[in-house]
Amino acid sequence: MVVALLNDRGAHHGTLKVLCLANRPLYGAAVTMRVMTWNVLHRVHAENYSEPTVALWPDEAARVQAVVQQVCAAVSEQGCELVLLQEASGEVVVALRRCLPGSMSVHTHQVARMPQLKVKSTTSLSDASEHVVVIAPGGSQPLRRQTALDDAGKGLLAVQVSEGLVAISTHVSWGQKGVGQMRALQELMKTLPGVVIVGGDFNTERGEVTAHLGPDLLVTQLTADSPRTRQNPDGQGSDIDHLVCRGAKWSDVHVVVHPGLSDHHPLFATLQLGEGEGEG
Repeated sequence: MVVALLNDRGAHHGTLKVLCLANRPLYGAAVTMRVMTWNVLHRVHAENYSEPTVALWPDEAARVQAVVQQVCAAVSEQGCELVLLQEASGEVVVALRRCLPGSMSVHTHQVARMPQLKVKSTTSLSDASEHVVVIAPGGSQPLRRQTALDDAGKGLLAVQVSEGLVAISTHVSWGQKGVGQMRALQELMKTLPGVVIVGGDFNTERGEVTAHLGPDLLVTQLTADSPRTRQNPDGQGSDIDHLVCRGAKWSDVHVVVHPGLSDHHPLFATLQLGEGEGEG
């Protein structure tokens, strides 16, 4: 969409491309978009690290179905237009494509490492590959698929959602490797014009993410009484899953607790573009 720009005397003053999503202008008016990020926990990692999910969901096919139902409900019932997932197995990806409406596209990046069981298990996976995923409206296109140079099990997927809007799903390593990966993400974001949204498992708290990605980005912040995004076996929690944006604001940031499907809980927020107040 292109509109004419006029000066205060009504003379033609060039043109401006207006970013649109689903035929809605995202500049010049207040527009909102629901976004979710969730590390859905790959079954192999769950068993290798004795996550409680294994005992709660001994049947992996049933867990996959329940995970996919949660994602599909986020789209169909809660109005999410962007869903950013990490640790999705090949089985989860196939099930998502069967479940989601045709108006949504499921974009994936398979990280280089194939998860391998290190413990005895009765679980059999038809497709144990591991993916980062971006679910976005039809017409969106992948821009960058990237596995971390120093960790073959981590990476990112960048998708052009519409003109001037890019969404990135990322899974970042813990510790010093993660610092380098966040710096690489920051460099990638500098090359992308317009609004950029990042969601993922950063394996570190909000302050570290803000420090390494830069002050011009807004990172979601949960209230003190909110459930944490990471469910630890000792009953304590941590916030290592985040939504980040540039060129917009966040509001209505919250976590939804599920019945032990993963060691992480889904993080939801509303992206605000144009006029309106956000929470940062």
